[in-house]
This record gives sequence, C-alpha cells and structure tokens, in this order.
Amino acid sequence: MNIKHTLLAAAILALCGTAQAATPKFSDDFNSLANWTLLGDVSTFSGYGVMTTASSTEGDDFPMPNGAANLSGNNPVEANVGPTGIEAFVGLANGALDLSALSQATEGSAIKRSFDVKAGDKLSIDWLLATNDTGVGFGLDYGFAVIDGHFISMASANDANTPFADPYPWSTTPGHLEYTFQHSGTISVAFGVVDVGDYIASTAFGIDQVTLTAAVPEPGTYALLMAGLGLVGGIARRRRG
Repeated sequence: MNIKHTLLAAAILALCGTAQAATPKFSDDFNSLANWTLLGDVSTFSGYGVMTTASSTEGDDFPMPNGAANLSGNNPVEANVGPTGIEAFVGLANGALDLSALSQATEGSAIKRSFDVKAGDKLSIDWLLATNDTGVGFGLDYGFAVIDGHFISMASANDANTPFADPYPWSTTPGHLEYTFQHSGTISVAFGVVDVGDYIASTAFGIDQVTLTAAVPEPGTYALLMAGLGLVGGIARRRRG
C-alpha cells in the first residue's frame, strides 16, 4: 500500500471513530442489579437502584413498624470496622466516611462495579435521596459516590425538603452528576449511603441512568483530520503532475 492509500485509510478510520464518539458504552436503568456487587440493604425500586440505612429488625423507621424501610431483608453494614466495613468495600480508608470525630458514620449500604474507560469518557448519574433523618440533632445521613478513587458527597438528609411518602417523609429534588475521566484504564465506581452519628433514623439513596459515554473529539481533532485529508490530496496532485 503506497503512502496515499495509507493516509487515506487512516483518515477514513478516524472519521468513522468520530461518527461513533457519542455512543454510550453502557447505561444501567436498574431494572436489574446484575452488573453490580452489593453490600447491605440494596434493591431496585421505581426504576432506581436503592441503597438504605434501614435495618430489617430495628426501630429506625419510627413511627412506622420495624423494618418498614428495609427493601432486601439484609441489614446495613457497619462503618469503621476495618476490612469488613463499608469503607473497605467502596475503596476508602477506615473512617473516611466520618464527617468529624463527633459525627462518625455508623452503618450503610453500597454498590460497585468496574469497567474500562478512555481519557475523556464521561460518566453521568441521576440520583434522589429520601429520609426520615430529620429534627434537631439529625440530618447528617448522606449519599455518596467513589469514582476512580475520588470521593464525592452527593446529598445529605439536611438537603431533603420536598415532601415524599412513608416511611420517608422528605426527599431531595432529583439530582444529576457528571464525571469526566482524565486517564484510560480499568476503574472502579461505587455508590452508597451512610447513617451518621446514630442508628435511629434511616435514609435511602437511589441512583438511575448510570451511563458511560465515549469521549467526543475536541475541535482540534477535526482540524487534524482535515489537514491529513489535505495532505492526501496534495500528494495525489503531485503524483499526477
């Protein structure tokens, strides 16, 4: 293959890649949790993947009956207990989910999965937090993400000011998070929710439409492609001359 054909083939392949750049690599709408590893009380509900801090037996849903908010029959997992705790599961150091020495995470639930990314790929997530962790001295429970080792606090019970439904009288408004990866490789993503400072009240954190989308080339990429095609044309003209 001569240089003209080589350059032309490279340009065509690059243009084909550009045309497919916005195609999602995956999108989980949580009809199933099959792609995720689960910890604690995790289930699907109303199209969300939902994690709670609700015990199946304890009275943390008062005035509702014990276990009213628990979805799976599995209890939340303790925080600050080393390799068996929720921090280790999501890839954080023991105690990393504490807000302070006086406001420590007590228990929680989480999901995680790993996948391959390229630099510039974008992860997007829709989320909602609902809670009965309200009143004086409460409101510290929160939902979070750990994306490629980066901790992101997404919403707390104090942000829940929209009337909801029993056993959670309050919720946040729906939220959206986007994260762009800065390097290529296999990464881990985790989402979770924790009780903070007590085991009394409970909180649910739901996520939906977790979507990984391929990087979209920047304008400079198109300029390079056009320059390459121009070079191909120049070579062809010189060979005909």
